[in-house]
Amino acid sequence: DSQKWVVEYFKKKLKQPISDAALKTCQTNFGFICRMVTNGTILQDKDIIWFDNHIKRLLAIEDKAAVVDAEKPKNVINIQDRIREKASDCIGELEGAFDDYMLSNFKENISPYGIMHTRGMKGMHVTHIIEWAKKIRAQYDEALHTKDEQLREGYSNFTKPDLISAS
Repeated sequence: DSQKWVVEYFKKKLKQPISDAALKTCQTNFGFICRMVTNGTILQDKDIIWFDNHIKRLLAIEDKAAVVDAEKPKNVINIQDRIREKASDCIGELEGAFDDYMLSNFKENISPYGIMHTRGMKGMHVTHIIEWAKKIRAQYDEALHTKDEQLREGYSNFTKPDLISAS
């Protein structure tokens, strides 16, 4: 309750919020005094001095916290991260289209260029997409030419022409 009354006093009388860091340093009786002052109690001179000093100390803590917050580096997304994110979104859509192509028994007509165009891909994005496509193609080429029984079993639901078409 004491901390709640400190927060209430700062909102109503001082017209500013108080941070958790400053609130944790409050003495319990300070909260009760805040409640009394909020309800109209008039303090004696020595109590006013104590109360004002306590408020000044809390405001100083607030100022220090504001300086520390201002010095913290903000989480800035650089241009490379944005490029990777946009390319990744497009890759997700291309993977979905590729899955649809495979589910249609390789008969559905998909247009990767159309997908990339509608997504606004530029050369800087396409390099990431090409790397993804090379990895996918390498997987299907390996499945097509492998002697590994487990890998063959994993791709056994595809015929050889299907794997050639997919790669």
